[in-house]
Amino acid sequence: MKGGFGRRSRYEVIDSILSLCFEDPTKKTRIMYLCNLSSERLQWYIEYLTRIGFLEVIWEHGKECYRATESGRKFVGGFQEVKALFGHQNISKASPVFSYQR
Repeated sequence: MKGGFGRRSRYEVIDSILSLCFEDPTKKTRIMYLCNLSSERLQWYIEYLTRIGFLEVIWEHGKECYRATESGRKFVGGFQEVKALFGHQNISKASPVFSYQR
């Protein structure tokens, strides 16, 4: 979320991480700073994204790095299409909240 206020949705954070790791292997600290995440939150996302096959661990020069897998790249492409439909708004604010009352 650039230039806006409010919290990012989980999908926006995932998009940020995967976009950063789209082509080049990226170190954890770089992801943490550029995606504005605490180390605890980042660890949760890395574990989740590697578990579902969107992110892979790459060892480069003895350093643990991360790169988006083909599935992760597909997510980024699809998410970009969804953002375009909403006119690049903050998706979490554009999504209606449905409450069913009886």
